[in-house]
Amino acid sequence: MVKQSPSATRLLHQRARAYTKEYGLLALVRTAFVTYVYGRQPFYVYVCPHALTTQDVPMPQIEHFHAAFVASNDEADELARTHDDFRALDSSARSGLEHGAVALCLYSGRSLANVSWLATNSVVRRAMHSIGFAIDTSVHGAWTGRVRTMPHYEGKGLFRYACAKRFEYLLSLGIDKSAVSVAPGNLRSHAMSARLGCHLAGKGHVVRLLRWRWWRSEQLTRSDEEAIREAVAAAFARRDGQ
Repeated sequence: MVKQSPSATRLLHQRARAYTKEYGLLALVRTAFVTYVYGRQPFYVYVCPHALTTQDVPMPQIEHFHAAFVASNDEADELARTHDDFRALDSSARSGLEHGAVALCLYSGRSLANVSWLATNSVVRRAMHSIGFAIDTSVHGAWTGRVRTMPHYEGKGLFRYACAKRFEYLLSLGIDKSAVSVAPGNLRSHAMSARLGCHLAGKGHVVRLLRWRWWRSEQLTRSDEEAIREAVAAAFARRDGQ
């Protein structure tokens, strides 16, 4: 068993405190249960063209900002000597890196601001214990997701910048599109997917039981896209009216 570093423990505590402050302790316990014990979560699947580049988006206005792609546990160990260990946020991080997953880490100095993942085949995706949709690399090209932003850095342009960095990386491998899944209530990601030119390609749900995951596809209907668009518009209207 790998012992967590002090910085890794600090990252987990930061996220737990921020979540509890916003949603309450009961919500934290409920989220932990459905994440680590049992839960059923619906998702929509988008396919995104890799048209966005870092030349198209502003550099996040964060002090001492820098980015790093990490493709192995050895690289992650070396990075963790001087930076927060991003693997603390994901129980399948070490397994993913062992099987070929790549993490994109965005830092402010030594502090982790954002981490996201990409995989170029189904073996890597399964090693990451991902949300589970069956990726067809001949259709989707690659899979990206499992994005985590530390609370202090939310709303600072990291999401869009990270998308551009991942797209550039995949384009360098000759992959021009990727799939990403979004929970129905994650309206910010639905809105960003639309802005990036992604198209809704499927839907389904994942059932989690301890370390096991099962994905079940469902029939995508025309009303799904309309419902998402209306929910996003309503959410932004409420925000603008506050």
